[in-house]
Amino acid sequence: MSTDRTLIIDGHVDVLAVDGEYTFPLDAAIAGGLAAAVIPVRAGLIPRSAAPGAGAAEHEQSFAAIERVVAGSGGRAAVAPTPDAVVDNAADGVFSIVLGFQNARPLADLAAIERWLDRGVSVFDFGFIGNNRWATSSRPYPYAGVDVDHDGLSPAGAEAVALLNERRVVLDTAQVSPRARQQIVELSTAPVLASHNGLRAKVGEADRTIGDDEVRAIAEKGGVVQIVAFDGYHTPRGDHPRVVADIRELRERFGLRAHVGPSDYYALLDQETAGWDEQTFTDYFREYHAKVRHDWPRTDVERLIDSVDHVAELVGVDHVGLASDFHHGGGVAGWLDHTQTPHVTAALRRRYDETDVAKIWGGNLLRLWREVRADREAPVGAGAQPRRAAGPGRW
Repeated sequence: MSTDRTLIIDGHVDVLAVDGEYTFPLDAAIAGGLAAAVIPVRAGLIPRSAAPGAGAAEHEQSFAAIERVVAGSGGRAAVAPTPDAVVDNAADGVFSIVLGFQNARPLADLAAIERWLDRGVSVFDFGFIGNNRWATSSRPYPYAGVDVDHDGLSPAGAEAVALLNERRVVLDTAQVSPRARQQIVELSTAPVLASHNGLRAKVGEADRTIGDDEVRAIAEKGGVVQIVAFDGYHTPRGDHPRVVADIRELRERFGLRAHVGPSDYYALLDQETAGWDEQTFTDYFREYHAKVRHDWPRTDVERLIDSVDHVAELVGVDHVGLASDFHHGGGVAGWLDHTQTPHVTAALRRRYDETDVAKIWGGNLLRLWREVRADREAPVGAGAQPRRAAGPGRW
């Protein structure tokens, strides 16, 4: 087996939609010096009115796209089923795709989860936009969510945590609600991941941001928080007068209250939207995304690394990583695609020594993954904190 070195791993990046087909820009990733990326089998927003199983076709389409990228790579890319495979592939000059999974709403039972694990999924997130039968969401849009009677994990979600631990799959909490994240951390027998999140310490209450107590609890079990290169999670959208005025006008025009709070600039949580038809929601969302991105990007690479610093100072450099979230809204000035990745590495090197740069750029993720796959009695990986459950009511 090859030994570890500084391997640049994008902790979460989506497939790219081009003319109705999914693909992944492999050439850009290789040109940017990446060794690997976690790419999820994913389904997007699913309306609450959709039939059971809606989104399954999108899961299949994104999975097929990953297979096409590998098959058409001429040996330059491969799916890596283990952390050691990532290291060995890098030594051979092969780009590794680590299969993730996002949005379990289309999955009806544990057997459906197992089928995706059998197909190679290594990192699993129950959530996306809207609550589902497994867990409540960090973005509980009434238009997208299904009616649930659980706060956080459902009983089925708790069973799924045990299954994923048994199958030695990394539990990703990026898209679930704070309550679901707390329960996953408490129930999991292995460290957990927050794969692409911002920090409440930087922008306040916003969807897919996590608080300092959550960061501490994840780190205490040996987990990792990966800072996402999403502009609005480093520079508050509500600080821009044009964005504030435009969103106020948009909300009023669509019959919503003029201003509810900071969430107006990140999510659509108004209960009355549950009854919107698809065209109304699509029209609103198209305008909304254009308006909140006024003067985009307002965040640069240095501010992105400020968020890395916050986690490192709070819980140690062994518990922080990076993710681009490219092709799904990610990107900051200086890191707008994978070819610009050296700008991020240079910024890290201005603040951290090479050992810590290697941890942030993928070493911590590989360490977590190894610990998830290790015997439950094995020692925690180098630099990790002992695994212990967060106490009830910590968040």
